[in-house]
Amino acid sequence: MFGLSSAFPYPVDQTQVARNDRRPNTIGFVPAMTIPQGRFSWPPKGFPCDKQTMKHACAIGILSLLFATPAQAALSVGAQAPTFTVEAVQDGAARQVELATLLKDGPVVLYFFPSAFTEAAETEEFAAKADQFRAAGATIVGMSRDSVGSLSGLSTGAAHGKFALGSADESLVNAFDVNDGAMFNTRTTYVIAPSGKIVFVHTEDEVRDHVKGALAFVQGMKK
Repeated sequence: MFGLSSAFPYPVDQTQVARNDRRPNTIGFVPAMTIPQGRFSWPPKGFPCDKQTMKHACAIGILSLLFATPAQAALSVGAQAPTFTVEAVQDGAARQVELATLLKDGPVVLYFFPSAFTEAAETEEFAAKADQFRAAGATIVGMSRDSVGSLSGLSTGAAHGKFALGSADESLVNAFDVNDGAMFNTRTTYVIAPSGKIVFVHTEDEVRDHVKGALAFVQGMKK
């Protein structure tokens, strides 16, 4: 899925069903941008339109398309989640988080967020619902590319010590397909079943539906 950080996101509700787990998957926005007609023209006045210049312009445009990185992307429902062990922090204390170990106790809600220095609303919402996730048998893990030291304040503040915040390197970010191409992560939430399969994916810049969707899903898994 491709996305842009534009002022014109159009929400699309899309439901998929994982074959193995038979649970719905909501994938967030398909952002778009409309260019008003009659306001843009090509080439602009004064632009040198000789053939050589146009060839160079076309070549640059093609290379830009080939090497452009999608702003929004995510692994699909049914994909095997990459295994990992990362350094993390919970309530200010350093610890390690190993996905395989967590999955022995039930599903894992893994949410990637751009940075510890961005707004903390999503982490606050996950913390507020942490007891309900736990009652559904799920473990929450937050993840960003920040260092453990940078995440420490968030772990005692917005997270209220309720769950671990892990420090992901670029290889892990790429493995989960959440690299935004600008040294951060896309805002993406996965639910990973005990089998290691991804059964729920939600990716969008707005935080409001990440917690709501993931909680409803894991509660449905318990039924």
